[in-house]
Amino acid sequence: MHNFQELMKKASEMYSDWMKNLAALSIAALTILVSMMPDIPPSPPANYFLAACWLLLAVCIPLSLAASFRPVVESKKLAISLLDLQRNPNSEGKVPGSELTIKLYKQDRVLYIAQFVAVGSFCLSFISLAVYAIISVLAV
Repeated sequence: MHNFQELMKKASEMYSDWMKNLAALSIAALTILVSMMPDIPPSPPANYFLAACWLLLAVCIPLSLAASFRPVVESKKLAISLLDLQRNPNSEGKVPGSELTIKLYKQDRVLYIAQFVAVGSFCLSFISLAVYAIISVLAV
């Protein structure tokens, strides 16, 4: 049992670190892109792809930071669920879940969605950046 707990802790730490690294990469990319903005704004359609890249990175930052707290919610959810299982079954033979357990399951689901939106927006931002670069090079 002790090894299982260590593995779960290590997995949670790795997940949290990965999401924080994603946020850091997004912050760095957004900072570099804004600081390297040309004096003359790009013409359409390139400007739309650059704006989309900025927007997607801006979406990725708070969502990845929020998703980095998912292991905390999962640990708390697991602990509360174990406490719920120690309760006596009701007349139907089911173990009643507490309100906190239900709330934690909902929070975990929201953070799970935030995780995928953060990763997706990060990937789409680089696709948008690549399209912007291609259009800018072809326009010259």
